[in-house]
Amino acid sequence: VGFDGKDLKVLWADSMPYSRKIESLYKDHAGIVWIGTSLGGLWNYDGKKATLFKGTENNSVNAITEDDDHVLWMASALGLYYYQHNVINRVEGVNVFVSNLVNLGKDSILIGTQEGAALVVNKKKVPGFKVKQLGNTAILCMLKYKRLIMFGTGDSGLFIWNGQSGRVKNYQVKDGLKANSIYS
Repeated sequence: VGFDGKDLKVLWADSMPYSRKIESLYKDHAGIVWIGTSLGGLWNYDGKKATLFKGTENNSVNAITEDDDHVLWMASALGLYYYQHNVINRVEGVNVFVSNLVNLGKDSILIGTQEGAALVVNKKKVPGFKVKQLGNTAILCMLKYKRLIMFGTGDSGLFIWNGQSGRVKNYQVKDGLKANSIYS
């Protein structure tokens, strides 16, 4: 749906029924709104019309972010992708469901997966990187807050990680949460 200041307008083409389920939204440095859909691909919205990004038609885009170099990153069920110089590229070695992304700075992205967290630097997965306490816990959401990263998990509660000190604190139902599944 688009809003022109007066009215809401439907932006989707009837020929793309799956594109109606939006998984992620992101506004980049140039003001373009990127829309990740469930099995309907990646779209961009320039304020007037939504355009499907060619080659993404049957893919799901779970999360979108931009690094400090203005490279657009996309999490998908098929791995991690980045958009640079008008080309979408796949990050080698990330062959799992990626649920979420956090920009850590110049060309550094922390990714939440069904198998814990992974780090990508210079468009390559960092071998051996692990937040040990997360293990292979499914990460559903992440948030960067000051020097901390918060991880919402599928069944292990909330983890708060200080990347500088390496300290991790885990909060679960036993600590007062209403559930151990943290979706957003």
